[in-house]
Order: sequence, then C-alpha cells, then structure tokens
Amino acid sequence: MRDQKAITAQCDEIIQALTMLKDDEGVPKNVRAKIDIIITDLKDETDISSKIGKSLHHLDGISEDMNLPPFIRTQIYSISSMLEKLNN
Repeated sequence: MRDQKAITAQCDEIIQALTMLKDDEGVPKNVRAKIDIIITDLKDETDISSKIGKSLHHLDGISEDMNLPPFIRTQIYSISSMLEKLNN
C-alpha cells in the first residue's frame, strides 16, 4: 500500500491542475461548475477510491460535451489519466 502522504500530494497536484483549468477564461461556465464539484469531491475526507470514481465520472461527462474546445478536452484527459494512476 502506498504512503498516505504520497496519495495526498498527488491529490493536491490534481486539484491544482483542476483549479488552473477552472481559472482559464476559455473554459465554459458549465464546465467550471462541474470542475468545482470535482474539486469539492477530491477534498472530501471519504475513501480515496470513491473520490476518484466520482471525479472520473464527472470528467467523463465533461469530455463528452460536443461544444468543448479541443485544448480543454486534452487537459481533461490528462487530469483523468492522473486520477487513474492514483487509483492503481
């Protein structure tokens, strides 16, 4: 089992990436709102695997938005990949 400090550090890195994405003016308002939900979920004190599962579900929904600019979709995929690595 991995060190809790390492998991927390990786989670903080993901939250930072989500915050940067949320602060980007090119991100639509509806996506910003979903990112806020993901950040809140990741900061929750629940089990890490449930936090990751909920976050991946939300990110999957965002990535399926047809109106999402390609550069944002790429960032969403990158964050999803970070979460999946954390879950393994």
